Amino acid sequence: MSSIRHSGLVALVAVLPLLLLVAWREAGDRQARIEAVGAMAVAAAQRAADEQSLVVEGIRQTLVALSHVPAVRAGGADCARLMADLAGRYPHLAVLGRTDAEGSVTCSSTAAAGSVSVRDRGYFEEARTSGALAVSELLLDRLSGRQVIQFAQPLAGEAGFEGVMLAALDVAWLQSRLDRGPATAEGVLTVMDRTGTVLARLPRGAEAVGLPFQSFRRLLNAGPAASGAGTIEAQGVDGVTRLYGYIPTASDPAGLFIAFGVDRDAAAAGATADLGLDLALAAAAALAGIGLAAWAAGRRNGRPARGA
Repeated sequence: MSSIRHSGLVALVAVLPLLLLVAWREAGDRQARIEAVGAMAVAAAQRAADEQSLVVEGIRQTLVALSHVPAVRAGGADCARLMADLAGRYPHLAVLGRTDAEGSVTCSSTAAAGSVSVRDRGYFEEARTSGALAVSELLLDRLSGRQVIQFAQPLAGEAGFEGVMLAALDVAWLQSRLDRGPATAEGVLTVMDRTGTVLARLPRGAEAVGLPFQSFRRLLNAGPAASGAGTIEAQGVDGVTRLYGYIPTASDPAGLFIAFGVDRDAAAAGATADLGLDLALAAAAALAGIGLAAWAAGRRNGRPARGA
């Protein structure tokens, strides 16, 4: 019996390195698969960000062009008619308008101009002091009553700052645009404002609009960490933890932030299954080796002694 045990131990020791090698290799494969899924998520976020960047750049160019139109600079009835006509042609815009240097709306695509001021809005002050396009966080527009992202392009004249051009991106339009796009069965696409507040989501999540995406809110507050593409494991607004690829839109300022999330456990499931199979095969080899050693030892122990 001692010979059988010795042979079995030798076989086990011989197979043990194989088991360790399999476990080490599969752990590396699991990490590689997770990294590959992360890269896929970043690529998906990049594609969505490219589309949104076109929208943002289109708004910027529209505001710059309008700022040179004499009727718009005058801010009278002709301005209001032009704004209403253009807003009707651009379904993604809830409002087009302009303000004077004090923030009072002097003309807009709605009938509320003259009774509305945006002087207390952060985007107005940012555009006035920076002299460049400013983009708001999610807010309720005072002219249209809709949830929007407001774009403000400063107006400069001989006297200096003369007000801002306004364009309000309709958040409901953002959601409808995502709905019309290709399905994302492999993940969740989320569009956020610069503070990490959800603007739109696919699969549709109307109840998610306006909710803070806490992990990204912390990331965006960190500043430089969110200036480019990256990955982060985070719990979504639906409570599900995913591996997210993220990127801001390419416009300056970015204004919008895109994230694409994939179930990390599902991404690593293939590697886990492979690990289980390889370990099972290695274990089977070990058992076979032990059995063969025991059989050989038994044969030796049971062999009759030869005569002298």
